[in-house]
Amino acid sequence: AVFVALAAHFFTYSRTFSRAAPEASWLIGLGLCCIPAGLIEGSLYQWLDLDFGRELSFEWHALDILFAGTNAALYGFGLVFAGGAVVTLRRPLLYVLAAFTFVSTFGHHHYLSPQPNAIKLVALTASLLAGISFVRHVRATLSLKREPLARAVDPFLRAAELWTLIAIATGILLAIPQINLVVHGTHAVVAHAMCAVIGVDVMLVLGGLAHYARIDDARTIRRIGRCVFWTNAALLAMWATLSISGVIKGWLRFDVPHIAFDPRFRGWLYP
Repeated sequence: AVFVALAAHFFTYSRTFSRAAPEASWLIGLGLCCIPAGLIEGSLYQWLDLDFGRELSFEWHALDILFAGTNAALYGFGLVFAGGAVVTLRRPLLYVLAAFTFVSTFGHHHYLSPQPNAIKLVALTASLLAGISFVRHVRATLSLKREPLARAVDPFLRAAELWTLIAIATGILLAIPQINLVVHGTHAVVAHAMCAVIGVDVMLVLGGLAHYARIDDARTIRRIGRCVFWTNAALLAMWATLSISGVIKGWLRFDVPHIAFDPRFRGWLYP
């Protein structure tokens, strides 16, 4: 209900907003449509009498649409916070590719389930196409001139930029079937999710709060920058320990029962 109300408010003023920020407007509008759609789909499929494979496909498709919508909307707001709101729209081909990957990657979450092979192949293709987005993000990051922090929102945007690269790279790796076979259902998947949710989404939300708080004191901005730096360091340590423990668990479980391998990787989780 909250997201429907928010979407209704946004679309009421969407023309005015899109003239000032066309790219941000598309991303926010798309996100505000996908979030309730994912929640509705995730609730409705449970009323259908489906086999296990189809249930998994519906469940993961709903979750993917929900998170994709959240990310799209937050990236749109991030464009506004960055001050570069007037961004020209991308080429139509990039929108077609984005739409395809938006709705097609859900199958890579459970290659081993009894879903049709066609869904698995489409999901793998869509996941690998994220490499185009990764290259674009790397180029954009390398082209930026690192000026001293001028606004309270800047450290949050830089953090989101860094973790976007890590999230895309690990997402592509986890979608490769041979790697997925080893790490699926382990803490390595949690590591990927946390770098996306905390490193990108939470940073954009906090950046929005900093943006609208209108903090202009240089000393406070530097202190925020230090706090974000140490937050990134802590998150990087958590991501590394979860990834390492996930790989160890995934490798050992091929040959050793759970009761034997569990103590071997448990120590990696203490940090």
